[in-house]
Amino acid sequence: MTRPLVCCLVMAVPLVAAEARFVSLKVEPPAGKLEGVTAHQRLLVLGGLDDGRTRDVTGDVRWSVSNPKVAQVDADGMLKAAGDGVVEVTATLAGRPARALFEVRNFE
Repeated sequence: MTRPLVCCLVMAVPLVAAEARFVSLKVEPPAGKLEGVTAHQRLLVLGGLDDGRTRDVTGDVRWSVSNPKVAQVDADGMLKAAGDGVVEVTATLAGRPARALFEVRNFE
């Protein structure tokens, strides 16, 4: 007696979770004062994800300042005084901006 050969094919399908998307971005601290020639402040950027988590994205943002004669910011988020006045610092990620406002005093 012969039995029919039964064969089956099992395919492995990887489960891929949908990647969380950024829904908010904020600079910490959101405002402050820099006093004197050597004044500086380390800035942190937090991204809020659509799944409720928060992630440090400081190293992923593009930085800019409204007036480089008042303060400058490097790629790591270190804000350094450059002259008296008020400056807006902007961190941008995927087209989404976050801003902080700083006053520099007693630079000269």
